Amino acid sequence: MKEQIIKWAKMLFNVVYEDSSLQRDIRKIQGLSEEAVWHHVFRESYRQAGDLPLNMGRWAGGASFFYVLHRVLEAVQPAYILEMGLGESTKFIAHHAAHHPTVRRHVVIEHDAEWIRYFEARETLGEKTSIEVVPLVTLEGRSDGITGLAYEPLAADHWKAAEVVVIDGPYGRGDYARSNVLEWVPHLTPSKPFVALFDDSHRPGELRTIAAFMERLEAAGIAAKRRKYGGSKSCTVVCSADLGWLTTL
Repeated sequence: MKEQIIKWAKMLFNVVYEDSSLQRDIRKIQGLSEEAVWHHVFRESYRQAGDLPLNMGRWAGGASFFYVLHRVLEAVQPAYILEMGLGESTKFIAHHAAHHPTVRRHVVIEHDAEWIRYFEARETLGEKTSIEVVPLVTLEGRSDGITGLAYEPLAADHWKAAEVVVIDGPYGRGDYARSNVLEWVPHLTPSKPFVALFDDSHRPGELRTIAAFMERLEAAGIAAKRRKYGGSKSCTVVCSADLGWLTTL
């Protein structure tokens, strides 16, 4: 009888835990705790590289995102950086590009011309950084099943040259959010180093896009590593196997 009561109690607790807000509250507290740690790690890491005002969190990337981005840029030293979505990460990458001769181009894709004008009036990005206006399109009824909000297909030259792609736009809407990165796969080879950094990878739409990206890489015979870094929200790095240490930061 005692064992049966204990069994019932455990079942009751699990039901309450899963069906109430307790589980969500615990995850939220855990995320905030991780975010505080990432802020400390990022500030200690970036201190030696210079001081740059950043507004982290909310619509912008969190501390874990900027820490991983910092490590990627410093260690990989990419010559061509493609960024989707204009914002705080643009300031960060442009600052890096201005101080590192290894960077040749930093191209930012953005759909909102008014936001671009507002941003450029307040920020100095440097000659290596350029912004391209690319309209949005809602993908639906495609034979490959990829649906959701995306930019119109980007110029192939961007994908051919890109070594690091930062995915923080457009708005995360649809079953496959921010799916333009899938256009990169045909331009990658088993011997080409690459890094894709996804912001907001705790959301279902971004997770589906990451999964589709991994599946297409595997189908193309391209070995890749994947790692999610947490905080108040998550980011995920997908990289070529030779850069697999980026999944151990």
